Amino acid sequence: MSEHLRRITYKETADHYCGKTIQNELINLMDKQVINTIIDQCKKAKYYSLILNCTTDISHLEQMSFTTRFLEEKSSEYQIKEYFLGYKSVNDTTGKGLSEVILTFLSGKDLDIDSCRGQGYDNGANMAGKKNGVQANILRKNPRAIFVPCRCHNLNLVVADAARSNQPSKDLFGIIQCIYNVFSGSAKRWKVLSDHVSSFTVKPLCTTRWECRINCIKPLIHNIGGIQEALFALAEDPSTEPKTSHEAQTLSQQIVEFEFIVALIVWYDLLFQINIVSKAMQYESADLISATHLIKKTYEFLKNFRETGFESSLKAAKKLVEDNGVEPVFKKNSRIRIKKTFFDYEGKDQPVTEPIQKFRANFFNVLVDTATTSLEERFQQMEIHNQIGGFLYNIKSLPTKDELQKSCLQLQTSLTSVSACDINGAELADELRHILTLLPEETVTPIQIQNFVTKNGLTDTFSNMWIALRILQTIPFSIASGERSFSKLKLIKTYLRSTMSEERLSSLAVLSIENHVLNSTDLNSVIDEFARVKARRVVF
Repeated sequence: MSEHLRRITYKETADHYCGKTIQNELINLMDKQVINTIIDQCKKAKYYSLILNCTTDISHLEQMSFTTRFLEEKSSEYQIKEYFLGYKSVNDTTGKGLSEVILTFLSGKDLDIDSCRGQGYDNGANMAGKKNGVQANILRKNPRAIFVPCRCHNLNLVVADAARSNQPSKDLFGIIQCIYNVFSGSAKRWKVLSDHVSSFTVKPLCTTRWECRINCIKPLIHNIGGIQEALFALAEDPSTEPKTSHEAQTLSQQIVEFEFIVALIVWYDLLFQINIVSKAMQYESADLISATHLIKKTYEFLKNFRETGFESSLKAAKKLVEDNGVEPVFKKNSRIRIKKTFFDYEGKDQPVTEPIQKFRANFFNVLVDTATTSLEERFQQMEIHNQIGGFLYNIKSLPTKDELQKSCLQLQTSLTSVSACDINGAELADELRHILTLLPEETVTPIQIQNFVTKNGLTDTFSNMWIALRILQTIPFSIASGERSFSKLKLIKTYLRSTMSEERLSSLAVLSIENHVLNSTDLNSVIDEFARVKARRVVF
């Protein structure tokens, strides 16, 4: 290589193979090798699911991220795997336009749409629409491609609904964003913040980032005194512009008001619980039962929080304000709003005038009730899936014979298309009853049962159960893998590389995200393929 580079430097050879075209060809060949490895594993698994999401890159192009999920077998052991397949720019973001892009992409990767058993998207109308959304268009092609909206995205929408439900919540997040805007306006202002706050720093709000709200609240919970001092210092600095000085002075007073502190504590407790559930559902191994269990626990938390949360938040808020020398008192509203009533109404409603009761009624109760209602509405589809295939996640506690037969036939219907059916419901019920006598006590999860059947050569004996378990574990319950691929997109295609070609972008992302597949690939085959493509033959 050293001699080759020397000859290039002194122009002793014209064919140096170091140009951008050759570089792109080598990158594309390595990408092709990695993708072929993934596709081979996917075909071996037979059933797969699609995880899709879209974002805008630095060139203002809409990029769709493709991720596939399937059960990978290695040494008779099955593992749930999610692999990134690449990006595809889209111009038509309607349900029809996105569906055409998806089908073209799958055809190019030699993946059969009939083998797709799951669709994982967010709750956008163009993706989740029941009539013209992507999931509806794919279901017309393949009725067995079960659509499951992202659970984490649903939780984010629950938080968004609650944040818009009352004025104190809007004020809270508005003040938090204003604090970030004030300090991030210049390096000098940020230095003022750094001098007073060392452990946590203020964060901006983001409507799409799942953990942004709790990360925004944490600095105020742990360092509200330091942030207030930083705002005071910024307001009193003679070099600070009048507008910024006024904003800093106003914010320093608002963040120590007792109403603000109570709202801060309430939202922190609520977001902390939701964040735990969101993180747990982002793992590849998350299944229907674990997701349902977590959602039920969150629902129970909200119910209990409705009864006891306000008093506990008041105690925590009083301690926090007392540590900062502020009196824990709600402000009285001088204006009492009286709602208009019809002339035949029995009597006028008595408005709540006590400040603490008014704050509880207008903020706390509205917030928790909105979150509870939104949680029920947005996770109804999870209950539907739980009713269809949930019994397979708890085989050791099967229902009665008649109920089991009914559930198996219902699962058969959901896995039936016009031309084929994946399982036989009646045979599945018989197999489930007989497998109980063979399973060891420690074998309880679907993946453990599947590995037990495979290792003992019982796949033909319990064929329906084996297929049903494979399909249900293939269905995704989160699009976290698709979201993570966008982090790599922003690292690869920056403002310095904004003209990067689509093919190069997708190839580099695949090589970076699936680097463990690349490291296990024989690169000699890539070199041989490159040599074959670049072979020159001179005809004399």
